Amino acid sequence: MNNHTRRTVLQLSAAILALTPFGAMAQSAPLKIGIVGSGRLGGTVGTLWAQAGHKVFFSSRHPDELKPLIEKAGANAQGGSVEQAIAFGDVILVAVPYSAAGGRPR
Repeated sequence: MNNHTRRTVLQLSAAILALTPFGAMAQSAPLKIGIVGSGRLGGTVGTLWAQAGHKVFFSSRHPDELKPLIEKAGANAQGGSVEQAIAFGDVILVAVPYSAAGGRPR
């Protein structure tokens, strides 16, 4: 992919996140959210969702390293494998680096 296409994907992803109605989600019925990729983006957004009352399942290629994130997110958070997160969630957030999603490596 060329840089223009990569830039477009990143801009669209940022726009979708920016338009996520966090306030409205906090007042709706709790969701079950599976997060694939619990780094800076997935960890931060997932923590906000868990603290807003949603059930969040963080996942990573290294699930044993998720304990500090789960503790920070609170009682609504748990963690494990990618497969477990996908099975858990009614909604799935894929928050992996562009290159890990089949994009061009840096």
